[in-house]
Amino acid sequence: MHNMKKFYSIKPGESLEEIKRKRGISLCELLEELDVADSDSYESFGSNRQNNQQLTFDNLSEDDRIAQNRLKKLRGALNKLAPDNFYIQLMEIQDYLPVHSSHLMQIFVRELVQKAIDEEQNSILYAHVCTALKSVELLEVEDETIFNFGAVVLDECFNMFCFARSSLNWFSYEQPSENELLELKTKEAMKKRRLVGVARFLGDLFKAGMTGVRDVFQYIKKLEQDVTDKSIEGLTVLLTVTGKELEIAVLETEFQADWCATWDRIFHLSQKEQGLPHRLRFMLMNLLDLRDGGWIPRIMSSRSSPLSFIEIIKENDQVKAKKPRLLWNNKITVITKEPIVVNTESEILKLLSLNDNAYKTICDWERANFVGRKTWFVYSITKAVLRYSIEGNSLNKTIFTQHVDLLKKYINSRQAELAAMYAVQSVVVTEMKNPKGLLEEVCDILHVTNTISYIAFLDWRENWSNCPVLEVAGRAEAQISLATFFIKLFWESIKPSSQYKSIVKELNSFDLEHFVSMSKLPPEIEKRIKMEEEREKSELQRKDRVDNVSQSYLTKTY
Repeated sequence: MHNMKKFYSIKPGESLEEIKRKRGISLCELLEELDVADSDSYESFGSNRQNNQQLTFDNLSEDDRIAQNRLKKLRGALNKLAPDNFYIQLMEIQDYLPVHSSHLMQIFVRELVQKAIDEEQNSILYAHVCTALKSVELLEVEDETIFNFGAVVLDECFNMFCFARSSLNWFSYEQPSENELLELKTKEAMKKRRLVGVARFLGDLFKAGMTGVRDVFQYIKKLEQDVTDKSIEGLTVLLTVTGKELEIAVLETEFQADWCATWDRIFHLSQKEQGLPHRLRFMLMNLLDLRDGGWIPRIMSSRSSPLSFIEIIKENDQVKAKKPRLLWNNKITVITKEPIVVNTESEILKLLSLNDNAYKTICDWERANFVGRKTWFVYSITKAVLRYSIEGNSLNKTIFTQHVDLLKKYINSRQAELAAMYAVQSVVVTEMKNPKGLLEEVCDILHVTNTISYIAFLDWRENWSNCPVLEVAGRAEAQISLATFFIKLFWESIKPSSQYKSIVKELNSFDLEHFVSMSKLPPEIEKRIKMEEEREKSELQRKDRVDNVSQSYLTKTY
């Protein structure tokens, strides 16, 4: 694999005058060298974006043309990435990943990390892309060394963090010119923005499950050692993003003492006697207040979650149609003949506490109270079983598995499967705010026990069927957090085994009914159909070759 570039930087407190004496270069030459190091490291190995856009395909070799096409497709997929099309773009990124070229992979990873730094609002999306693809192996053909995508991303983040953290201090007996001071100030501002952005992205990588507690603490220790403007701001951002999840995770590791020492250090720095600027002291004090308040901000942060295309269109329509309205009634006045879900759910929760007799009692109660459609009952019983099995923010697998048979009794159609998945989404994502790993754990058990089929998972994710139960809230967050789960399901579905069957045979009449109304198939089904067509085509070609050989043999014999 291509060695990562080592960035030229000046250590904190090191004098530019000393560097000039040691190396015999002027300040202007040193600044030019820093420019070269910056552009070489972060703009595709010396080629800036303008040059990339103006590059023509006339004088390129075939390999270079293929590489440019791959990078173009990958950039397009990153630019189109949004919560409501996350998985479709993720599959496209996976298809075009340059797994046989570490050089191209580093270019793509560098652009991905740079976009995560520049686009604060979408940083969590890029973090989930990295997590979903972290196990993709990269094969360098020359030395046959195997790395994975996750290692390249973390290496790039570390290098960018080190580069942004280094400082450009000026100590000289000679008065620097205004241009030199302005250039130094501009570079420091750029490095500060980059350090804060990297810290935010590292926090999102931790929340997405890409990094562990040990990795985060390495960055926290490095930031708290430097009492500088950018380091303190980076530390504040990193702890604000990861604080709630990190505080829970640190209790199960050996870093509990380090966690307490970090907050003692923050409290010490926030005191007036330390002589920090007011802005930095207030940032640290706000961080302490945030932790004391259970990580619930008093004022909502300006950093909102990524907007879907539907939300952007709706927001624009609201701005255009905004008019003063008096005494507007916002109360929901929908009248429905369906049974009340809340009452049904509370009754099932009472019956579940009967333990051994719960299965029979609930079945008898359902027969006595529900006639006809069972969709709302499936929705209610799934929510009740989930609430009964969840303790805090974790799933009690033993209790949940015990009641899977009860769910399977009523989840006997595609509509019922979708209702169950919307119930899971409502409880775990909408109400519980999607605790780390909980949704994937629930879905994994439902898949392994054959409670929810593979096609139903795709149907729920793509929402291409007309299900009577539609939980819009939390659907995008659920899809993003399950990206790794869906990739695993896809590769399992195409693995040759005794259970493998054609995708067309897996689709029942309910699915086929909705094929006509679909604007686009889920990407997995499209891929499966293409793969099966290619398999059938190759099989026919093989048979033709065998027939031709046998025919020629018979001709020669006679």
